[in-house]
Amino acid sequence: MCASHWRCEATATAMLLLSRGGSSVGDEKGSGNINVSTNGRAKVTLDLAKGVYAKFIDWDEQMFDRETCMPAHSANTAISEDLGQVEYILSDRTGTLTENRMIFRRCCMSDTLYGENNGDALKDARLLDAVSCNDPDIVKFLTVMALCSTVVPIKRELFLIPNFSNGGTITYQAQSQDEEALVTAASKLNMVLVSKDSNTAEISFNGCKFYYDLLDILEFTSDRKRMSAVVKDVQSGKILLSKGADETILPRCHQGTWYNRENCIVFM
Repeated sequence: MCASHWRCEATATAMLLLSRGGSSVGDEKGSGNINVSTNGRAKVTLDLAKGVYAKFIDWDEQMFDRETCMPAHSANTAISEDLGQVEYILSDRTGTLTENRMIFRRCCMSDTLYGENNGDALKDARLLDAVSCNDPDIVKFLTVMALCSTVVPIKRELFLIPNFSNGGTITYQAQSQDEEALVTAASKLNMVLVSKDSNTAEISFNGCKFYYDLLDILEFTSDRKRMSAVVKDVQSGKILLSKGADETILPRCHQGTWYNRENCIVFM
C-alpha cells in the first residue's frame, strides 16, 4: 500500500514536470528534480515500512512469552527484511538462543563444590550456611562476582528482581548474559550491587554496606581471556579482582593451604 501510494505520487510529479516543456537545459533540470524527489520519497517510504515491520514483530502473539509476560521487541528496524530470509542458525550457545538467559548452576570455593547434588548452587544448604556465617572465602568470591563487571544496577517499578538484602528492588543492565547471571546470583546470595557509577560502587552484604572506589577496569579481550577491575576500600586498600577462562586464572591463583588447584581443576 505504501509503495503504491508513493508510485502514484512520483508518477504525477514526473508528468507535471515534463508537461512544462522548455529547452534542453530546462529538461535536464526537470530530470534532476525528478531524481532527487523520487530518491528522497523512496528512502522515507522504506524507513516507514521497516518501522511497520518492527511493530508487527512486537505485536506477534506467537512470540509473546507467557512465562514472563513479556512481548517480543524489535531493537533494530534495519534488518527486518533479512530476518525472514534466515533458514539455518549455527551456534554453540544453545541455552542463550532458546531462552535468552544464563543461570548460575555451580561454583567451587575452598575445595568445596556447591550445587553438585541438585544442580543449583543458590539452593545448596552448605553455601547458604557459609554466606550467613560470613565465611571469608565466600565473601571474597561473591565480591568478585558483584564488582568485577560492567553491570549497572537500576531501580525500577516493574519487572523487578527482588533484593533480599536491603528490602529494595533492583534490576541489572549488562552487556552480556554471563555478567548479568553472575551479578544476579551474587545478589541472591546477599552480595547485592546496590549502586554504581564510573567512580564508585556500593555493595550490601548481610545488612552491612561497603563502598569501593573504582580505579580502573580492564575489559575482557581474546588475548587476555580475562577481565580485571582495580578497586579500593577503606579496610583493604587497593585490590585487583579478576575473572575469566580457567587456563588464564588458575596459574595466577595462590597455591596456599586454603586452595587446592588440582581439585579445582577437576571440579571445573
